[in-house]
Amino acid sequence: MKSRTSCCNGAILKKDFLRGAPLWAVYLLGWLAAVPLSMISNRTWRVPVEMQYLVLGAAEVSTHMIPFLYGLGAACLLFSFLYRSRSANFFAALPLRREKLFTTKYLTGLLYLLLPNVLIAVLTVVTGACLGANLAVQTLQWFAASFLSYVFYFSLAVCCAMVVGHLVALPLLYGVLNFAAVVLETIIRFLIEGFVYGWCSQDEMIADVLSPVFYFLSGDGLCAVRVYDEEGLGKLISCHLDNWLSVVILALVGAALAALAFWMYRMHRMESAGDVIAVRHLKPVFLYCFTVGCSLVVGGILTSMLISDTSTYNFLPILGCLLVGAVLGYFGGEMMLHKSLRVFRKRNWANCAVACLVIAAALCCARFDLFGYSRYVPELNEVSAVSLGYSNNESHDRALIAQVLDLHQEILSQQTATEARLRSGDHSRTVYVNYTLTDGRDVRRRYALPVNEETIREPDSLIRRYEAAYNDPNYIVTRNLAETYTQADIQRAYVYVYCYDEESSYRNEEIYLSAAETYELLKTAVEPDMRDGLLGTESFTEGYTFDDYNKEYAELQPEEVHWDVELCIEPVSNAPTSSWYLSIPAEATRTVQALIELGVPAEAFE
Repeated sequence: MKSRTSCCNGAILKKDFLRGAPLWAVYLLGWLAAVPLSMISNRTWRVPVEMQYLVLGAAEVSTHMIPFLYGLGAACLLFSFLYRSRSANFFAALPLRREKLFTTKYLTGLLYLLLPNVLIAVLTVVTGACLGANLAVQTLQWFAASFLSYVFYFSLAVCCAMVVGHLVALPLLYGVLNFAAVVLETIIRFLIEGFVYGWCSQDEMIADVLSPVFYFLSGDGLCAVRVYDEEGLGKLISCHLDNWLSVVILALVGAALAALAFWMYRMHRMESAGDVIAVRHLKPVFLYCFTVGCSLVVGGILTSMLISDTSTYNFLPILGCLLVGAVLGYFGGEMMLHKSLRVFRKRNWANCAVACLVIAAALCCARFDLFGYSRYVPELNEVSAVSLGYSNNESHDRALIAQVLDLHQEILSQQTATEARLRSGDHSRTVYVNYTLTDGRDVRRRYALPVNEETIREPDSLIRRYEAAYNDPNYIVTRNLAETYTQADIQRAYVYVYCYDEESSYRNEEIYLSAAETYELLKTAVEPDMRDGLLGTESFTEGYTFDDYNKEYAELQPEEVHWDVELCIEPVSNAPTSSWYLSIPAEATRTVQALIELGVPAEAFE
């Protein structure tokens, strides 16, 4: 009779499951309070569809923080035997194949979730039926979402358990792997401006998908969606879960991690118990990853504490902070690996110097534009549209595009002089240049331009030329309203009238304008005043001299009544314009006259 190889040991499974009772009991009680008991306590006002949404909302929550913490706790409990020599040698001496022991432990970890979830699911369906709601489908979805996400987090924690040899190192490595991508991208975004001239960071995170907890918490993962009648103004009529693909991919990655952990456990050295890294070949990888990580994290902290501006003219101080972080990281890693403070040997100093040289070389490549990012200026025939500052409204005016391209070239040609001025302590104004190319690509650049007495008086200075392009009459209309717009693009407008008295107290009134009134005001008054340069201009040089500061301070302490009038436009959704506030000066005569006819006091413009 052939012998069979079992993949599970019942005695160990039963013992581990009972040993984990405090863990899964807390999980069970938490979900019982969050779903079935919550429905009972609020039964007087919950209707069936609202109870369905409660279950789906629980499914959304069960895909991030709960499995993240629960999976770590299960892995720490089940594989803690690896981190003590006595228990590790005991399990190694058992007449039990390593494969069988691993699968037993892993299946026990899955049971920590499955058995409590079965009980919670049954009670949820029964409670819903007693309250008149059929929750079978929603409960099944909650069960599936909870299990799929747990497979990933538990498998990742088990994989970390195979890599490390100390119980304290397990949650640390687990946390680093879950959040490293987001943390490092955030620090790199902060520091890269000191190495790449003209760098302009994008608003959206790129690496957040590599940090599942952050990705799901930001709302990009599985989410419960409500559907209302009357375009969202009425009652809730249905709900469903969106983005199932994210948790399915998560579970598939978890299965791959479980297979990797299984392979690593087969070759695990029991004598590595107590080491920070249990896998011998991963120790150099850990050391240099830790060195680079400390260079960014510690260097970023030092930079934020010691350097007020991370522009390229501060390249050397920023580089010094990063290298200090690298040195601390290298020797800190050596101390952890060798569990000793006696690591300051010649060989380690040499290796640390090589690591610092590699980091410095990579940063110098960025600083001196080895890949041509900073030097790149598109050709005129490559540019479809241009925008300046924060405005999302683009101009297709070929004359303005040519003007901006010439200014861009001049900014690059004066880079050395600009950095020298800023290094000497000149004030600066941050400006943005954004191109949309004919092939659909976006090119965005950000520069700090010096502002001082000389650049303010000189009409051909960089800041004055940028100010001239920004206040081009046609572009004022484009960046505030859009090149073309109709009455359908306008929802409503408000005119806010503020009156400040001698005691610095103020009163305000609000005048509501319909879409038709707003469109008429824009076409007959606001837009013509903008094209005449009387409205919507912005100064990039005021407030940078002593006289300017005195003038602004005097305006903050008026000796007589002071008025201020603001126009707020609110377009409909998906319109080409964006909501904006526009202060109305007395020089904008058409707009002033139109607002007086609409009810604004004439003395507000005197």
